[in-house]
Amino acid sequence: MTSRLGAIPMQRGTSATGRATAARRLRDLLRAELLRGGYPDGRLPSELELMAAYGASRGTVRDALSLLRDEGLVRRLTGTGTLVIADPAPSRLSEFHGFAASQDASPLAIRPLEHARMAMSPMIARLLDRPIGADCLAIEYIALRGSEPLAMVINYVAWPHAEALVNEPQRIDFFSYLRENGLTVGRTDMIFDARPADASVAALLQIPEGSPLLGFEQVIVDDAGIPYDFAVGYARGDRMRLFSQASTPR
Repeated sequence: MTSRLGAIPMQRGTSATGRATAARRLRDLLRAELLRGGYPDGRLPSELELMAAYGASRGTVRDALSLLRDEGLVRRLTGTGTLVIADPAPSRLSEFHGFAASQDASPLAIRPLEHARMAMSPMIARLLDRPIGADCLAIEYIALRGSEPLAMVINYVAWPHAEALVNEPQRIDFFSYLRENGLTVGRTDMIFDARPADASVAALLQIPEGSPLLGFEQVIVDDAGIPYDFAVGYARGDRMRLFSQASTPR
């Protein structure tokens, strides 16, 4: 088997630094191929095939595969080879904003955690242009692919918009849930960052404490320009990949 990328000579530095650099570069290429579905049979090429395809030494190939193993992406079995064990959920950035076409949406299940009235904190009140302490509806849930938790999100929905949801439990993805109950999504503002999983989030997402998470905060604005929802979310960094596309404005 030969890589679709063809033979790509990797750096063959004799120093430890040179070998580490070559292994990192090869790891990056193999990871990109793996996460793009390049090994549909669930098995990477053999060490000899990788050496030929990438112009790499055996030591570099083994180091690169060890890095992938340490990331939890592959399992190396003597006599069997290197098997793919990770299957990240591809998501368009537009899905996070609530504007993905239905055919592009990931088929995620929902596990509700909370659906209760509470008072707005000062920050939520400021973002949603409501009085401090005004009522909002807290809707917290876990998004799953199959039985595996991928993300947890809590939304704070302001009244009067929350009136449409207060007696309607969430059973589908949040944006479909909003639209199904007559609420519009005219704009969403988002901030993304990296966050380690604390003990509570780690337990809910079934990952070790301290695992990397893609954190986000979101404000949803309706078609009339009225902000009505503030959300905080945590997506598993090892199971979530975001796809975005942009072009030159015309």
